[in-house]
Amino acid sequence: MLTFEAGMLFAPTNVGFLVASLSASKFIKHIVQKTLILVMSNYGIGLVLLVALVLFGAYDHRQSHWMISALLVFGFGQGLSMTPLLMLCWV
Repeated sequence: MLTFEAGMLFAPTNVGFLVASLSASKFIKHIVQKTLILVMSNYGIGLVLLVALVLFGAYDHRQSHWMISALLVFGFGQGLSMTPLLMLCWV
């Protein structure tokens, strides 16, 4: 695997992170109670999906849509969790 291919493998994670980071402040304002539990559970679901895909062998090119969707969920959960955690650090 070339360096460019390895970098492009994580592109869906970066897209999910970017979209979630930009929309996290609006999301947090509407759901104040239990925000961290909600966003960290989304992060955990993405991680569980990735582990399950690797364990069941769905990481080849024929089933790449499953891996892309799991990476999007993982990146979205990661992006949503960073904003509330950083806000807690500043308080």
